[in-house]
Amino acid sequence: MKRRGKQSEKHKAHIKSLDFYKYYRNLYLKALNKETNKEQINKNSQYYVEYSLFNKIIDEFNLAIRDEILYETFDFNIPYRMGILGIRKRKLTPWFNAEGKLINPLPIDWKATNDLWDADEKARNEKKLVRHYNKHTNGYVAKWFFSTRKATFKWKSAYAFIPCRTAKVELGKILTDPNNKVDYYVQ
Repeated sequence: MKRRGKQSEKHKAHIKSLDFYKYYRNLYLKALNKETNKEQINKNSQYYVEYSLFNKIIDEFNLAIRDEILYETFDFNIPYRMGILGIRKRKLTPWFNAEGKLINPLPIDWKATNDLWDADEKARNEKKLVRHYNKHTNGYVAKWFFSTRKATFKWKSAYAFIPCRTAKVELGKILTDPNNKVDYYVQ
């Protein structure tokens, strides 16, 4: 059964922040207890932090990177040559395929389409669609961009970046703001 609405945007994470915290703990905080001759977490280490603080640090870092990408058109080079993350814009124009059929990649304005269909029965029967022309961005459509072209790991095509809903909404707010001074790179 296919998910609908906001549920389709939920993705199950296989590795979560608790797993990262356990890895960090094992890497930097393990010490040998001389009495029991077993490894244990050294809470006196200068690198020791509680899980809640660790989580806040990760969240603040991720939000700072997101804001740099959104507001400063920053391309984030993911460490260990795992790819580049940024925002790109491109102009979508209709074209004809080999059979002569019109292909229109412009996004559909469903509110205006439903209003048209309510007012005109003929348009409903012919399935006429109203498209967004993005006049506020001069016809450009901006999207999150993840490139693994220069990455150096195996199975690059298996990786994808899907931004969270708040990042998508924030991008939409920036693009529709009339006082917008941000101009993204053309793809």
